Amino acid sequence: MTERLKEELARIGDSVAPVYVAPDTWARGRRARRRDRVLVGAAALVLIAMVGGGVGLVRHESRETQPVEPADSDLVALPSRIWKVPEHVADQDQDGQWTGPVETDLAMGPASVAFVAAGRLPVLIGASDGRYHLLDLPGWLGEWDLYEAEGGIGVGLALSPDGTRLAYAWHGELPTSSTAPVPTGIRIIDLTTGKGRVALLSGGQGVVTTRLMWSPDGRWLAWTGLVAGHLSGAPSSAWYDAHLGGRINVTTMSAEKAKIRDSSAGLSINNDGTTAWLDRDRLAVWDGRHLTKRKIAFPNGLLDTPPTGAWSPDATSIAFGTFGSNAGLIPVEVATATNRQGLLLPDPPARDNLRRVQPLGWIDDTRVLAMVEQELPGRRAVSLVVISTPETRADDRLVTTTDFVTGEFLSVAVDLIDLDHPTADFPEPDWPWSTERQMVVGFGAAVGILWAGYWLFRWRRRLL
Repeated sequence: MTERLKEELARIGDSVAPVYVAPDTWARGRRARRRDRVLVGAAALVLIAMVGGGVGLVRHESRETQPVEPADSDLVALPSRIWKVPEHVADQDQDGQWTGPVETDLAMGPASVAFVAAGRLPVLIGASDGRYHLLDLPGWLGEWDLYEAEGGIGVGLALSPDGTRLAYAWHGELPTSSTAPVPTGIRIIDLTTGKGRVALLSGGQGVVTTRLMWSPDGRWLAWTGLVAGHLSGAPSSAWYDAHLGGRINVTTMSAEKAKIRDSSAGLSINNDGTTAWLDRDRLAVWDGRHLTKRKIAFPNGLLDTPPTGAWSPDATSIAFGTFGSNAGLIPVEVATATNRQGLLLPDPPARDNLRRVQPLGWIDDTRVLAMVEQELPGRRAVSLVVISTPETRADDRLVTTTDFVTGEFLSVAVDLIDLDHPTADFPEPDWPWSTERQMVVGFGAAVGILWAGYWLFRWRRRLL
């Protein structure tokens, strides 16, 4: 550099005003640098969370089909709470396939509770582990769209008192001819072996079994049904010509029929196969050969009664339920058709705002397990309650609560109830996510990835 150039540069420097640099410039730069690093770290965590969430979702979808080992194989009890199966799990797609993780292996061991989810899907709760088994039962009539006919009929499903067998309304393969009847009947599954046997019921175009009730010892089944004038499995295509009922000898799987009116209720059967029901204000008793009817000696009769009753183990009386705000149990002596114990009400709080009380079975000679429906503020509630005869009224207790709004299709293995330890606390089932929830999670993941990518891009630009 020449002397002249040095002088010129010095002159220019002296003539220019000095540039002011704030004393905290360096500190602010370091803070910005730290902030960028924090944001990049957060973005990385979001990416990891999204990937982990996707893996968790896949694992969640498959986990329900894995076997669950019971915590205590000696524990056999009712669940203290019966959870409702979500509709997206209990539905069918357009091809008639179940949307939930259903099981076809029926060798699951004893069950404590059976019910129908969303009006169609049979569900069993394991007696030792509380696991929910969503069943794809072979020939299950409930999968057909029969509920829009006859104002919404039910289809029979019942668990034996010891929880080892499941009976349900069954149909065989549809015939090739539209005029040929559909094979129908009642199928009984042995839950130990998974094998089943069928008792055929013939009549019209097929018989749709609507109610099933086991005898206390599990050797007989009482049933009621509808004789179909047309039955094809197509939506809303069934209609019915007559009502039937009868009994099945579970040992021989032989079926017998009896004439039961459409208004009949309180179906029950005892250990020798004697079947009883209420025909308006009369108690009908049928032993397979003779049918006797006695007028019930009870004020106002029993004109509004749930569809099933429960015959006591000693065969002397039948417990019937009632509807309405004063619902309760009415034990009726079979020999005289009289009630000597009055109306048995559940103890509070199960007594408040009653809608229906229906017996599910006798635990012993003095205690009945009943299903109680209540009309509570803003919702309906269903619970299982032990109701006792007057000499043991102090033993009344609430056993199990449910998430149901109706207990129409609830069946319980009453022999498994130990009054000292009637229930066990099992965890809530880990249901698969609904499509809507998966979409929300997927959308959130996409937004998170875009947000993380944006901050990664900004960070890279700052490095350049």
